[in-house]
Amino acid sequence: MRKHLILTLLALTPAVALTQEEPQSLTATAAQCSGISVSAVPPSTSAGTPAFSARKILDIAFTVRFPADAAESLRGLIHLSVYTPKEHLYQSFVVPVRGGGSGVSGGVTPVPGYPYPLKVAQPSVSVVDGEKQTVVKAASLQVAGTSIVASSLYGVWHVEARMEGSPQSCRAQFRVTQ
Repeated sequence: MRKHLILTLLALTPAVALTQEEPQSLTATAAQCSGISVSAVPPSTSAGTPAFSARKILDIAFTVRFPADAAESLRGLIHLSVYTPKEHLYQSFVVPVRGGGSGVSGGVTPVPGYPYPLKVAQPSVSVVDGEKQTVVKAASLQVAGTSIVASSLYGVWHVEARMEGSPQSCRAQFRVTQ
């Protein structure tokens, strides 16, 4: 029985390996982000800094924008950091991204320092504020049922994104209200 179980596991191992990206396929390109879009359902109706009611939303989504010509060459890790109204780090995300039109959205890749492979984001070209840009749906910050609501962490938050290897980051503000 034990020998049969080991042989079964060995037979399944190659199938698991085929679903993972090779680490070298994410060699970083030092693209600089051009902005971050902050959104939720229902969307913000305020002019300027987007505002979201913690009573009405489940989470807040962050989409990182890059120049339109970056879609094919964008590879590496996007680092996102979300800060509370008092400038304390609330949560950080690492998002592997791989451009090149491979169509392998949802694949996974090992990332140093993480015990499990992370999902690879696929960049796409979209029109944002009337301008063609490369966008990466990077992460979502849960709001409902978290310490944001339990501890009344209301006010103006900010999120910073930086592509690994790029010396500069981009930043966006958003307001969380009761």
